[in-house]
Amino acid sequence: MKLKITAASALINKRADYGVNRKWEGNYLSNFAENNNYTVFNEAVNNLKNTKHFNSVLFSSHVTKFNKFNKVAERVMLVTDQFVFKLDCEKFRNMKRGVALGDLTGISVSPGHDQLIILHCPGGNDLVVSLHSQKQEDRIGEWLELSVTDITSYMCDKKNDKHLTDLLKNADLPVKVSKTISCSLGGKQRIINIQVSAAEQNPTFKKDGNNIAYLIPSNFSILENGNNHIKSI
Repeated sequence: MKLKITAASALINKRADYGVNRKWEGNYLSNFAENNNYTVFNEAVNNLKNTKHFNSVLFSSHVTKFNKFNKVAERVMLVTDQFVFKLDCEKFRNMKRGVALGDLTGISVSPGHDQLIILHCPGGNDLVVSLHSQKQEDRIGEWLELSVTDITSYMCDKKNDKHLTDLLKNADLPVKVSKTISCSLGGKQRIINIQVSAAEQNPTFKKDGNNIAYLIPSNFSILENGNNHIKSI
């Protein structure tokens, strides 16, 4: 089956970097190099696997999340072959029912070095997060490749499974790369404006009127024709 979405086809000539020149590990939080509490994490994931009956973990990362109540929280994103889960950062407990990968309607990222990623979901409540890691690596391309391409490849061997049949419908999941990104939170459309902030050491979010400001350090911005395309504050 020829895949319609890969990291290269979705991001090349649209994004400054997407981590193509390094080895992709996928489940980063399962080892000590990325997670001091990796044994607790692995045990929690195994327990979740027993209750949710997914087959494998494709990707894991610490994230900063922004929600419909304008609150910022540190979480863990766990991507399996069936769901995207949000876990707490200490005991790695599942916070809510996972989002089925087959329910995703699209993905949005920026053209810069930042790690902003929006998973567009039905029901008017998208998942708005910023990936982060100890190595400060760009993992946006890896998220796309492992979470979509590998899932679709896995589906080809499991066409009789209903949830995988449903996922095949999203093999051409649209990926938008834009300086200004729209999302839906609590059923309300909002714009995410990316801004460089000298006061921030790490990317974060804040309410900006009716919209959302995604604040990033200056080293995350990119240049176009010699000029920074992102607003500084």
